[in-house]
Parts: sequence; structure tokens; C-alpha cells
Amino acid sequence: MEHHDYLFKQSMRFMAGNMADAEDALSQAMLKGSQHFDGELIRNQRAWLTRLVHNACMDQHRSHKRQARLSDEIDGDDHEQAPNITPQPIRTPDEALHMRQVFDQLESQLLKLPVSLLEPLLLRVVEEKSYDEIAGKMGLSNCAVRKRIQLARDRLRHAGAI
Repeated sequence: MEHHDYLFKQSMRFMAGNMADAEDALSQAMLKGSQHFDGELIRNQRAWLTRLVHNACMDQHRSHKRQARLSDEIDGDDHEQAPNITPQPIRTPDEALHMRQVFDQLESQLLKLPVSLLEPLLLRVVEEKSYDEIAGKMGLSNCAVRKRIQLARDRLRHAGAI
């Protein structure tokens, strides 16, 4: 308690003057400090407590960023879609264009494959079927399915699609 005023000022500074967030962060830091302090000797209590306050403030900032990102996703065009919890990579327009071109090339090369190679490849890659399931569905041996998928991948690789 002897450092309370100093720690509150530090918390206000870390939280850019937002009193409610500063009080929340200080409370979290004090709670964590009381839970982890087991009576051992801490040489510089003020510095130790300041570090706890700093960490609590940074956690608060991160939490606000996550909430803002989720809020933006909810407020997006598609209100029916649940928000993504995992952050999406941010692509530049050039990267997005390149990815679109790669997918277009892959699609055109897939359409050039004979059905005998395309069907087992799609069953394996898109539908995630096992080789045995594909073999049963197509009336082929497991070895023949593996060979056809290998040939399809080789043709796509040779064409530069993968």
C-alpha cells in the first residue's frame, strides 16, 4: 500500500490517462502481486510492483486490440458469419493479386488434367479421402490410386501450378 499512489500514476501513464483502465490494470497487478508474493525477500518492491503494473497495462491494451478486431469483424459486410478468432494475415494488394493469379493458374492446370488423374487427386486433397476409400470408389487398386495422384501432382508441378 505504501507504493499505491506511485503505482496508480504509473498505471495512468501506461494507459494514456484512461482512469477506468488504469484502475483495472492496477487492481489486476495488485491481485497478481498478492497471489505470487509468498513472503520472500524482494529487494526492490517498488520496481517489482511497477513491472506487474506495466504487464497488466500491456495485457489490457492487447485485450482492447482483440476486442476491437472482433468488433470490426462482426460489423463487417456479412453479419451472418461468426467472427474469426484467429488473426488473419494482412495481405497487400500486390500479394492478393499474386495469390489470385496463382489460384487461377492452378485451376486452369487442374482443368487440363484427364479425369482419370483429376478425380483421385480431388478425392484425396479436397475431400481428404484415404487411398483405400478412393480405390474402392473408383474400382482400382490402392497402388493404382497412389500412382494416379502422383502423376497428377507431377503434371501440376511440371506446369508450374504447384
